[in-house]
Amino acid sequence: QASLSPKLRGTLIAFQQPAKAASTTRGAMASLAATPAGKLAAGSQVAYRSSSQLRKLESVRMKYDVAGAAIVVDLGVELGSERILVREIKQQRTREYAEVTGLPHTFVLIISAGGVQHSFCFDSRSDRDLWDSELAALRQGGPAARPGAVAPIIPEPRSTVRHVALGAASARTAALLKLDMEPVGGRGGSHQESLEIEHGSNPAALKSKVVDFVNEKGLLPAEGTSLYRLAKALLLRPQVLKETAALIREIEASDLSGKILASSGLPHLQEGEAERASDSLREIEASLPSRIKSAGVGAQLVAEVLSRNIERLRVTNEIVEKMLAARDGASPCP
Repeated sequence: QASLSPKLRGTLIAFQQPAKAASTTRGAMASLAATPAGKLAAGSQVAYRSSSQLRKLESVRMKYDVAGAAIVVDLGVELGSERILVREIKQQRTREYAEVTGLPHTFVLIISAGGVQHSFCFDSRSDRDLWDSELAALRQGGPAARPGAVAPIIPEPRSTVRHVALGAASARTAALLKLDMEPVGGRGGSHQESLEIEHGSNPAALKSKVVDFVNEKGLLPAEGTSLYRLAKALLLRPQVLKETAALIREIEASDLSGKILASSGLPHLQEGEAERASDSLREIEASLPSRIKSAGVGAQLVAEVLSRNIERLRVTNEIVEKMLAARDGASPCP
């Protein structure tokens, strides 16, 4: 351009400006498309069902309308489209239905007006989690949550837990959780965080700690529930072990066959002993929920096993009582 006249040089620069502007615009659009909110605007292919419709649509496209602050579901030529305004969403949640459908990763929206429920099934969990994370951020009230906005909100990245390992407990901690975390939607590498569960923590304090951990580490809100349940089960594990051992001793103490086998001479029952054993087993079974059943899924399984053992021992005791009564020519207690 140095050899050109000032007039020609000015003309060449004028022609170059639109090209530079177009290049800048394309770059901005490419950057926007790479953001999580931009990915929502690009849309996802899903299976869709609404409580206001009779049939499930196996393949529709859902996308986020930035200007209208709404999710748009393209239902096809015959049905048109469904618009779900962000401000009208009352609740959102995720579900896993791997045993029911080939598209197990489900995202559910419930609308405040009439309680209409919209279900979206994704074939990719990362895509489903991306929608869950970004829509939750949009509902918190960024620019894109208001109609007429011209740019999507770009919330803080959210992460999901891929693996949990147990570290060694100590005199101070009942459990140490080591969590392998990675951002949803493949937006970065994985990393590890640790959560300590102190001895003596009460359920309310534990729940508060887990909520703070989820918010501080940028985890998806849905991860908080399962993380709290695991932490609570680990915290109460020593109590469950202690109570289980005590319950086994109490159940064995009501075993009439064991007492008879251990007795010397002609086996017999003391007056009212069978009735006392039956009452004891009934009381033990009634105490299971308060003693161990509320301490997590593992404790619930233990409670079920103990309940079955109690029922089996109750039947055994009745057989023993009838055998001894028949031998002695007496009627067993009703």
